[in-house]
Amino acid sequence: MIRSICLLVFTVIANSSHAQTSYNQYCNARFGFCVSYPSTFKGQGESDNRDGQEFISADGKSSLLVYKDVREAIYESETECRTQSYLSDITSDETKQVTYKKKGDNFYVVSGYQGSMIFYQKTIFTEQGMMTAVFTYPTAQKVKYDAYCSKLLETFK
Repeated sequence: MIRSICLLVFTVIANSSHAQTSYNQYCNARFGFCVSYPSTFKGQGESDNRDGQEFISADGKSSLLVYKDVREAIYESETECRTQSYLSDITSDETKQVTYKKKGDNFYVVSGYQGSMIFYQKTIFTEQGMMTAVFTYPTAQKVKYDAYCSKLLETFK
């Protein structure tokens, strides 16, 4: 019973902090993708070739990097690119522990731990090619940013 109450309180707190967070939207004119990001993050300016941008939190500990993924250039077909990129991204190694993965028709999501950081990656496949967003934040800020991950999943298109 107490566990259920604690879970309910945690859920209400997490949902209310998510509801209070305001977001800005970044749209990449060159490749046509958009994503919402917390308004407390500051854009670092588009890359020289205009393929994406990085956004950094006010405390400098968290970041969102969105970009045209050039891995598609190394594969002979779109099918091979989708398969091999997904397999590469879901593979844990000595620096990365994958704890969640989901694959849809035109996207995949991978998340987990990399050292003391949590990473959440969504890769989408559009008419313009392969686009990727990677959100990283300290495990100590898990409660603060976990709700944003669902917003990223919803808005990165």
